[in-house]
Order: sequence, then C-alpha cells, then structure tokens
Amino acid sequence: MKKMKYWPRWGQKKEIVIQALKKALGKNIDYKKDLIFGFPGTEPAKISIEAFSMFLSKHPNNICTHTSGESEKGFLGTQRLEREVIYMIGELLGDSLVDGYITPGGTEANIMGLLLGREWLDRIDTNDKRYSIITSIFTHYSIRKAAWILGLSRDIWARCDKCSRFFNSSEGINHFFIENKDGSGVNLIGTDMAGRIDITQLEKRIRKNYEKGIRRFIIILTEGTTMTGAIDNTEKVGYIVEKLKKELEGIYFYIHVDAAFGGFIVPFLNINHNFSFYVPQVDSITVDPHKMGEAPYPAGAFIYRRDKRKFRDLLGVQMGYVPGGTDGTLCGSRPGASAAACYALLKNRGINGYQKYINVCMDNTRYLIQKLREISEIEVLPNDMNVVAFRIKGNRSKELSKEFINKTKLVSHRYPIDFSNPNDCVKMLYKITVMSHVI
Repeated sequence: MKKMKYWPRWGQKKEIVIQALKKALGKNIDYKKDLIFGFPGTEPAKISIEAFSMFLSKHPNNICTHTSGESEKGFLGTQRLEREVIYMIGELLGDSLVDGYITPGGTEANIMGLLLGREWLDRIDTNDKRYSIITSIFTHYSIRKAAWILGLSRDIWARCDKCSRFFNSSEGINHFFIENKDGSGVNLIGTDMAGRIDITQLEKRIRKNYEKGIRRFIIILTEGTTMTGAIDNTEKVGYIVEKLKKELEGIYFYIHVDAAFGGFIVPFLNINHNFSFYVPQVDSITVDPHKMGEAPYPAGAFIYRRDKRKFRDLLGVQMGYVPGGTDGTLCGSRPGASAAACYALLKNRGINGYQKYINVCMDNTRYLIQKLREISEIEVLPNDMNVVAFRIKGNRSKELSKEFINKTKLVSHRYPIDFSNPNDCVKMLYKITVMSHVI
C-alpha cells in the first residue's frame, strides 16, 4: 500500500489520540465559561446527555418514519420513543395528529417541507406546472438551498455597485436576489422593521404571479427568524390564503412554517393559539429541539399533518429489505440515541419546566434591551422573542470591530436599510441570542 498522508501505519497509542482530542476540544467554545452572544444553542440539559450516552453504545438505527408504520425490527424501543417525541412536539404546536421524524437539523426539515409541498401540488391538475415559492428576506438560507436541490429555483445574487464602492469591497457586495421574471421559483418579499413578513406585499405578489399564469404557491413562514427573532403572522397569512382561494379560480397553496428556533419559545409566549398547527392552513413545520429545546445535536424535527390528504404516501422510495414499505426520510439511517435524548428531556422538564426556562430567557432579554437602549449610538430593533437585533446609528460605514465580534461570537450580516424593500442598499445588522447561558 502506498504511503498515506493522514493515516498512521500502525495506529497511534490511545494517550496520543486523547491528547489530540483534548487539544481540539480546547479550540471549541465553552458555553459556561466563554462570552457567547450569537449562537442559537447552549449546553444540552444533563438528562438529555445521560439518555444519549445510555443508548449511544447500543447503536440503535431509527431509519424510517415511525409515526406511520414499521421499520427495522431490532430497534422497537427507540422507535417508540421517537414516535412519542413527534406527537409531543406536534401537540405543543397545535396538533398531535401528525406524522414526521427526528431530523439531523432544520435544514433537512425545510428541504422536506418544500419536497412535500411540491409533491402535493404536483397532484393538482393545472395547465401551468410552475411553482411560486414566496417568503421573506429574513427566511433561513436553507429554504433557498431546498428550492435549488429540488430543482425549483436557482440561488443567484447580483452585485450592487453602489454598496461595493461604499464598502470598498474588491469581491463585491452581492445583495440583489435574481428572481425569475415569470414569477416561478423563490420570491423574496419585504418585512416590517422587526423582520415579520409584510402581509400586504405577500398578497400583492400572489396576485401578480397569478396574473402571470401561476396556480401553485408554496408559502414559507418563519416563527423565529435567525437574525431578528421575528414571528411571522401565520394566522393572517391563513386568512389571506382562504380569501384568495375564494376569489381566484384554480389557485392552490401549501404552507410550511420554519419554527426551528421558535418552536420551543412561541408556545410559551403566545396565549392566543394563532401560530403553527393552530392555524388550519399550515401543512408542515420545522422545529429544532437542539436549539431552545436544549437537546444534544442532532435533533431537528419535520412534522406534517395527518389527514385525508395522506401526505405520508407522497414521501419516500421503495426499500424492499427494510420492513415498512418506503423510507419517508431524507437522511435514512438516524441515531436512535437522539430520540432517547429528546424523550428524556421533554418528559423530565414538562410544560411548566419549559415555561420557567423561557421566562428566565425573556427576563434577561428585556434587561439586555434596556441596557442597549442606554447606549445612544445603538438602534435596537422591535423584538418578539429572546433574540435582540440592533444596528449602529448614523453612517452605515460604522461597524463593530472584528475583534469584539470574534470575542463574543456576535452574529452579523448586511441587510437592507429599509426591510420593506429587499433591493435597498445594505447596512450591518447584529444580533444577540439570549440562551440560558447568557446571564
């Protein structure tokens, strides 16, 4: 065999390997000791780590969707745990009569949301076979990735010469999203100054694309945007959808809600039950227990309605050698240890435990906002949850130092100065995510 660059010939001693691991661990953040402001994650709850470790060495494979049929015969225990976790999350978000599975994270769940929307609308017999995917400028990038993977849209951004000159960028500032002229593919629309999708713009865009002949619409809403923590008004969008169904002949909708971050916050802030599955027009949801749920990675979730439309029949390919008919997941093999960790955490903490946890995070958020507003140079944006977005007042060339951003792991990106105009020139936006370690 030829000489390898990375492989040791005879294998290294355990002590050397462990030393290398400790060195790598030292390069990672420590949520308890370091000043970490930006990340939507924290140290997992102890019971979830204990449960994960308990099952990890037994190596259970939770392949397939366990809410809708049988799977590998050797892992019935963790399949049952995952099934109950999905029902619990569905119940928290408004409907326990659901199908779904624990995903590696929100990106896969969002891909599955668009996939299911496409497959469902594909069954609709219309002369026009295009899709219009309408969402806001603050929607997570995984939605655009999903549209690209599924062949629904290309992710193309054009250079803004004005911003490129202003920021003296040799690489260029590319913030103009190139939409298809015929209205198909991804359509990015504006928001209010909190980052909530503009309902009026949404309705206008649907009507405009309908006039172009499009009849199939996938609407992506976010309950807890990455950069501002905004909660889109899901209920109002539901009203718009129902109104347009009555007015516009042959129009069809699929609504997916990305609640990857907000899924474990919104239910404890919202007493009006006008979010997620409480809104009857919502078809599927993304939620990440490994964010505000405090479960260890990987633990996202993709959940969708179980009703007469039989969504589950639209997902998966024939397996043959694995019981259950089809695999309704994207990733296939998955760690059963994740199901055990989520089950232990949700059961142990309970509704009141999460309510107490969210209350602490929100109290700290309000305190942070108060202190930031005392700094005259800072503009604090309107706030929906435990994410605080802010900008530096005045000339848009004013930005925080890279040294400070690197030290605190503050998240930043340039967004339109006027959020209602997706093509407006950009300014740096910063955000702090107030997790349990941010005190």
